[in-house]
Amino acid sequence: LVCDAGLVALLLLWDKSGRPLPSMRAFLAGLLGGYAVLCDYSGAVVVVAIALYVWLRSAGQPANRRWRLLAACACGAVPGVAALLLYKAWAFGAPYLPSQHFMPPTSPTSHGYRGFDWPSPALMWANFFDPRFGIFAYCPALMLAFAAPFTKRVRHPMRRREMGLLWAYFGLFVLFCAANRYSWLQPSTGFRYLVPIVPALTLLAMNVSQALPRPVRWGVAGVSCVQSLVMAAAHRND
Repeated sequence: LVCDAGLVALLLLWDKSGRPLPSMRAFLAGLLGGYAVLCDYSGAVVVVAIALYVWLRSAGQPANRRWRLLAACACGAVPGVAALLLYKAWAFGAPYLPSQHFMPPTSPTSHGYRGFDWPSPALMWANFFDPRFGIFAYCPALMLAFAAPFTKRVRHPMRRREMGLLWAYFGLFVLFCAANRYSWLQPSTGFRYLVPIVPALTLLAMNVSQALPRPVRWGVAGVSCVQSLVMAAAHRND
């Protein structure tokens, strides 16, 4: 749900022709950002990405117009955040403390404040490549995204502004999940915590795939489908 909310919000803010951003779209994007926060604390990264894109999309407009768009975005986020606070007040009697504050600590989540600590390089690597839950273990084709900044002369190029936004989104989510020690519990579920950045990496990888020969594109797609089929048939994530 965080993934869907973030993707749809960014699509609402995007405009192929680069026309000025309407306030209603900024509000709706903020509404989706607040919903992402209601679903999970990692939705805060979605809100930051949305606010950044609103600011970038309003470049060149008068300063008061840019601030009005940001205000519309912030107002949209209010219902979701308010619903989260009300729920925590009802469930725990403490609206401003994270839900993890009331959870019994486990071995991974005893570090930092209720499992949230400084980003861990080991956890970051595991989120990428651990065969049980790493994003690039589940879909190696997404690593094509890292060639996106160096890909030139493709039929449908991505604008540098949007590419920079997607990399910022990716970087913030990676840092958040590397700091969230609950990520170490993913072996019981498989790939999960970095799901919200899959659309961003997919778009970047698609940008790169345009520059590849057709047989290579079909080969990568075919191998990815076979890998997914094998993992689904095995009923195991290791």
